[in-house]
Amino acid sequence: MKVALIRCLETEGECGGRHCFQTIENNEGAFKEIEEEIELVGVTTCGGCPGDNVEKKVKLMVESNVDAVILGSCIKLGTPIDYTCPNFEKIKQQIKAVDEDIKIIDWTHYETFKEVLVDRIKTTNLNNIDRFFTKGFKL
Repeated sequence: MKVALIRCLETEGECGGRHCFQTIENNEGAFKEIEEEIELVGVTTCGGCPGDNVEKKVKLMVESNVDAVILGSCIKLGTPIDYTCPNFEKIKQQIKAVDEDIKIIDWTHYETFKEVLVDRIKTTNLNNIDRFFTKGFKL
């Protein structure tokens, strides 16, 4: 599955996207039910509030044959700035306006490392124990 990620412009100063990238690579969080290989082919921002540039950016993604557009957890859950996007539904509508059939994945990773660990414990066999201790999230 080819995917492209849209991140919140307001979080750029505090977040380089590492948690989203790790979550996609490890098939965790919003991706744990996806069995096919995930190929991240593009990353962009919403363009800033109120997200008016999303439609133009999604057109480019569709031209690149993406199967799904991911909205980062910064948009849906408000991480790391603790402010959920007031334009979340509007952004989803803009994506659907470009391609009604494109899949939208609403979020990427959990809000805290504790939630990530709990999910890893529930879903990982013990042969991959080192996966529990991936650095990067706040406790």
